Amino acid sequence: MLHALGLLLGGCGLLWAMVSDVRRYIIPDPVHALVLLGAGLSALGLALSWQEGAFHLGVGLIGFIAALLLFARGWLGGGDVKLIAVCLLWVSPRQSLEFLLIMALAGAVLALAVLVKRGLSRSTEPSPLPYSLAIAAAWAVCVLPRTEG
Repeated sequence: MLHALGLLLGGCGLLWAMVSDVRRYIIPDPVHALVLLGAGLSALGLALSWQEGAFHLGVGLIGFIAALLLFARGWLGGGDVKLIAVCLLWVSPRQSLEFLLIMALAGAVLALAVLVKRGLSRSTEPSPLPYSLAIAAAWAVCVLPRTEG
């Protein structure tokens, strides 16, 4: 029951992030709190041991630091950094590479779509990417198949 509630909260938070990111290129801070709360409830529902929980926290922390470096280079927005970190809390160390690969592939598809749109409009201005779409896609592929609990 807690796992299902966590999935619902996480999914709603990611939906909110995507809508806001597409409309305004901003991910509000309460989104991160909602996805974080969902991760905590899901962990409780799955009865993760403290060791497993610590590994999940470690994955999230490492992801946050890596994404922060990308933010410092101007390649990610601050909301994307926080969203990547809270989404990585949902996956195990083993799944983290899968999550990052799917996120990168979805981001590449997103970038191609933006390039096509920009080409069709003949715009020469750089277009921001609503990267929460790629992050949410990776979360859905890696997290939703886990139905135990």
